[in-house]
Amino acid sequence: MKIGWHAIVILLAAVTLSCAQTKSVTYHCDEGKSFVVVFDGKGDFAILKLSAREVSLPNVPSASGAKYSDGLTTFWGKGAEAFVEIDGRIVYRNCMTVTNR
Repeated sequence: MKIGWHAIVILLAAVTLSCAQTKSVTYHCDEGKSFVVVFDGKGDFAILKLSAREVSLPNVPSASGAKYSDGLTTFWGKGAEAFVEIDGRIVYRNCMTVTNR
């Protein structure tokens, strides 16, 4: 049976999240959109939970704030603000934190 590397990354992220202390943050955005991000305790990666899918994103360098990207999907957040970009297009904009756990 052949397993794609994306599936392996998601599986490893899920195992790591279950073993590490995590932080779940919900964001509400323009157009009534919302999403949840689950950060691992070390800041190495985040699970981005969108309405139609879930994506594991590794941490990448950022001049300011926290940035997680797999090259296709990018989450960037600073303080209570965030946005999500997919295929070079911002699809979740003007997002603000509504819950922290």
